[in-house]
Formats: sequence, C-alpha cells, structure tokens
Amino acid sequence: MLKFLSSMSVAELLTTLAAWGGLMLGIYNIWFERRLHKTRLRITPLISVMTDDKFRVTMTAAAIPSLTGEDREKVRRFGGIAVEIVNLSEFSVDIREVSFSDQQGDRRSPVRFLRFSAGTKEGKEFFNEDLFRFPIRLASHEAITGIVIDLHMNKDGFSKLLHWKFTKLRVETATRDAFSADCQTLLRFLERANRASDESSR
Repeated sequence: MLKFLSSMSVAELLTTLAAWGGLMLGIYNIWFERRLHKTRLRITPLISVMTDDKFRVTMTAAAIPSLTGEDREKVRRFGGIAVEIVNLSEFSVDIREVSFSDQQGDRRSPVRFLRFSAGTKEGKEFFNEDLFRFPIRLASHEAITGIVIDLHMNKDGFSKLLHWKFTKLRVETATRDAFSADCQTLLRFLERANRASDESSR
C-alpha cells in the first residue's frame, strides 16, 4: 500500500483523497437522511412506588440491589410498573398502544396507561390518576412516564404476566412501528414483593 502511494504524484494523491472524502461524505449524508426520517423511541421499564397519597417515585432495575429495608417495604406495599417513553425521532410520533408482550411480540396484552403530571415537588413527580387517551402525540425529543400496572389494580398481575411469558413492555406507533424493552427483572422482583405481602397478612 505504501509503495503504491509513493508511486503516485501529488496531484494523483490529492485526487484520490478527494474521491475518498466525497465517498465518505456521501455515506454520511445517506445515514443522516435516513436518521431524519426514521422513527426512534427509547422504552425504559420502571418500578413505581407511591410515597404518600399524591406522589410517586420511580427507579430502574439497576436500583433494586441498593434498596434499603424501608424502600423494599414501600415497594412491597405500593409497588407497581411504570414506563418512560422518549421520542428520539426528529419529528412528532403518535403512540397508539402500550402493552405487555412475549419475547417475539406475537402475543400481547394492552394495558391502561395512567398519567404522571409534569409537576414536581421536593424531587417527586406529582401523580394524577387520569388515563392517557390514545393516540398520544409525542413531540420530537419529548418524554412521558406513566403507570401501566399496580398491585391494587390487579393483585395477581405480576404472577400472571410471568406465567404467560409477557415479559416485555411494548409500545406501538400509529404507523405500526413497534419498540420494546425487557421488564422481566422488575416483574420478578414485584412478584416476590407481592408474595411477601400475602404471607405477612396471614
């Protein structure tokens, strides 16, 4: 390769570099153009915990090992599943359905989607029990977080979802693009919390 380059004149070398530069720029422009027109959502399953009658806090599966005994007691009593949906697209996207699904997305169970309001107080999100009405329009780079299942809504819900192997949270857009994220760790943790709640009440 070096021998080949050394045999070229300066003009030929500059022409070759310019050609390669044009090729790379063309590839980048194609990638960027496709990115501008591609629907992209980020789905993050969360544990939702009510701390009093009006506020909830959320945490990801990564936070489970560091929970204190007091935190675990709150999860046992008031824990549920939430999901954060972030529109990473360069345009608005309409969400037509949120559901639990199997790994392949062939079977799914649509869920009610309860709203988090935008307000915060002392670092906690104000919780409002209004349902989101589908379709939900998300502007470019807008995010929403909502409750999708709670212990008080369906006591045996976590065990049933695991039994049916509905271990993914799935979000479908109005254009039938589907995005999902695994929530099996959260479901198993909440199932154990639910079981502990039943045993302690006996």
